[in-house]
Amino acid sequence: MRFKKSRDKNHADIQNSLEKCGVLVADLSGNGGGCPDIATYFQGQTVWLEIKVDNRSHVEKSQLKFFAKWQGYCGIVQNFKQALAIAKHPNQHVLTSVEKLKISQFLVKFTGDRVTVKQFYELIGREV
Repeated sequence: MRFKKSRDKNHADIQNSLEKCGVLVADLSGNGGGCPDIATYFQGQTVWLEIKVDNRSHVEKSQLKFFAKWQGYCGIVQNFKQALAIAKHPNQHVLTSVEKLKISQFLVKFTGDRVTVKQFYELIGREV
């Protein structure tokens, strides 16, 4: 199944700025099905990042499922500074296994289609 390629308005800026800093970036925004917008590679570490414009942006149920199941580094970013911090220091900034477990537990009872980024951070216990 093919999905319509859609990119957040800050996507190009984040991607281009990361590349200028030596981070390899694969644009995955057209994949759909919960796949994050980009995969980054820096100093031997691959990180999957979902790009959102702000705290009112929506995280789709399929994206929540990806975060809950993905065993590697992943997270949500809203700007270049956040994306660079995660790409360079994934151990300090990505979703933890405890946060992924909270997402899994939430999904068991969740009947909606999406949550806001603000709700997502509240769900995993991070300050917005």
